[in-house]
Amino acid sequence: MAVAIAPLQNLIKITPEGGTPDLMAIVSTQGESIIKALAIATRQPIDALADLDLADSITLAEAVLACNADFFSRRVLPRATQAANHINTLAANWRKPLPT
Repeated sequence: MAVAIAPLQNLIKITPEGGTPDLMAIVSTQGESIIKALAIATRQPIDALADLDLADSITLAEAVLACNADFFSRRVLPRATQAANHINTLAANWRKPLPT
């Protein structure tokens, strides 16, 4: 699932002004990633989801996000943030010259 949603991570954000993401831009540029993520989440074949019309795809995506919002906000986001911080720390230490 992480691989499927990776292209969407920077696009699905609430703007600082309180606005919402540009859903049409996301759908038009990342449609394939959305379908892959929905296929994984719903355990449905990619081809079946690719045949859905736009309105049904949006309804399905909304239902998947609503059902999993608690999981993402309480488990995935904190763990992903923790992992990113750890990787940044490792990378920062890796770049430091060794003491002589």
